Amino acid sequence: MHQRALHATFHAPAVRRHPHTRRRCVPPRADGSSPGPELSRRLFDSVGAWLVAHPAPLWVVNNPVKRWFATLTAGDYDAVAAAAELDAAIASDDIVVFSATYCPFSARVKQDLADRCIPYTAVETNVVQNGRALVAELGKKIGRTSIPSVFIAGVSVGGCNDGTPGLRPLIAAGGLPAALAKCSPAFVERRRALQAAGKCTLRDTV
Repeated sequence: MHQRALHATFHAPAVRRHPHTRRRCVPPRADGSSPGPELSRRLFDSVGAWLVAHPAPLWVVNNPVKRWFATLTAGDYDAVAAAAELDAAIASDDIVVFSATYCPFSARVKQDLADRCIPYTAVETNVVQNGRALVAELGKKIGRTSIPSVFIAGVSVGGCNDGTPGLRPLIAAGGLPAALAKCSPAFVERRRALQAAGKCTLRDTV
């Protein structure tokens, strides 16, 4: 993957399954392949397309109750230090995604970037030590605590399907090239190198 993860010095815990839990089986196709991943992708893309066309009102996505809850769950933390850590993370790369490893919308954002040869840094807020504090500080900085939260050249563009305007609406509206034009020359070279390696397609459209 062409991503960098901040503070990703951790070991994922082994997945445990309750002894009385049974796996749900999906019948294979005639050729023996499983329809599961493709079906999930098509379903998620359909939901995502609907959300792009029908974005949630800002009062739902950005509201004082969500910001208050984010601050509450962050507990007692050093706000000055967390704000400085947040700013440093945003400035660490041209494209920064505040993500969560369990979040399908975070996964979609990272895949959309990867498919377009866009290198990025992922800050997995459920993994890093001060993740909840960073989310709380995001609420103070941009008025939005929803994850994922995407920054391009230091500017928030929102989440997956919502925000200012959100990554997928930005792509759908043809606004990605203008946003990427503000990135550094080093970013441009990294993107071209990824394309030359044949790992992705250099495109700014859906």
